[in-house]
Amino acid sequence: MGVVLFRGGPLDSLLERLGLGGTSNRQIGARIAFWVSITWLPLLLLSTVARLRGVPTPSVSFLADFPVHVRFLIALPVLIGAERHVQGRISETLPILLEREILPADVLPQVRRSQTGIHALRDSKLAEALLLLLAIGVVESRVLLALPPTVTTWQLSGDSASTLARHWYQDFSLVVYHFLLLRWLWRYALWCGFLFRLARLRLNLNSHHPDRLGGLSFLLLRHVRFGVIATMFSTVASANIAELALYSDRPVSSFETTIAAYLLLVTSLFMGPLLMFSPNLSRTKREGMHRYGNLATRYTNFFLARWSPQDAQQAETLLGTPDIQSLGDLGGSYDLMRRMSTLLMSRRQFISLMTFAAGPLTPLILFEIPLVELLKKVASTFI
Repeated sequence: MGVVLFRGGPLDSLLERLGLGGTSNRQIGARIAFWVSITWLPLLLLSTVARLRGVPTPSVSFLADFPVHVRFLIALPVLIGAERHVQGRISETLPILLEREILPADVLPQVRRSQTGIHALRDSKLAEALLLLLAIGVVESRVLLALPPTVTTWQLSGDSASTLARHWYQDFSLVVYHFLLLRWLWRYALWCGFLFRLARLRLNLNSHHPDRLGGLSFLLLRHVRFGVIATMFSTVASANIAELALYSDRPVSSFETTIAAYLLLVTSLFMGPLLMFSPNLSRTKREGMHRYGNLATRYTNFFLARWSPQDAQQAETLLGTPDIQSLGDLGGSYDLMRRMSTLLMSRRQFISLMTFAAGPLTPLILFEIPLVELLKKVASTFI
């Protein structure tokens, strides 16, 4: 039984009673349809009613307000659908640790207690109540990017139906969106807590493992799955910045510092927990090189004592001996250990993480460089 982060808690219990629980594709699709029907669909209906009642057309209509559509038709469904995708990998962590004997047998009861504590926090009614209050606070604080007051939108036309749409958006839809996003962050915090407890143990890592991470590459592959959170943040931020660039006088270039700070924060948020394994990896590499260094010294001494040619006849017998191949294998093994990383991060996974975070922001380049001009620059570079 592994660590279960995404199936539990008061909200999931409520969804189960409504027949919206489960992890099959049909059940996940039903949950997505449910959230969209109570967050985005009422906004479409209420704004349409306002238009039919003759409310003056605003500068930004509901259909043109693409940050709203990105939040509720892209970000929210992906967050819900990704739960099974991430949970399926996370639940494998503990069984793999046991199967590969990375966890010493004497610490297994301690790990089980940590697992129980994580599940208790996941199911905590107080935790979800605090997350809901925090979501309300985020919305009410008005810290979200917004268009200038001079730009009229479907939310602020002054009509009663349109006002109801605004209230539904501000007081319900946005709260639901941020609550579900904060639940993901809470689950990620619980996962980081599990990693913290795991990293404090003296793990049985292998300095000769070909992954150059002591055998922990499987843990890295599961950790980066949480990068979907960064993708959601980046997607919504990209939509907000694009809307501001279209309907206000703020160019995309004015957000360069903010975007750079955001990418730095994301990198720290997702790489920080992995640094906790550096002491274990450093110890494994140091002890491995010490033991293997002693072995290499003894082997090379025996090799030299046996094969240092004293005459031509002994030199001829050296040709084709497997001892030379063994000496080469010894050097290769030592080089593999020497290149073992003390940071639980590979170049490939770092690129994946940055793609999660920066990928949705790249279309903003088109606001600074027209598509045709950008294609010409790319063509001139590679042709």
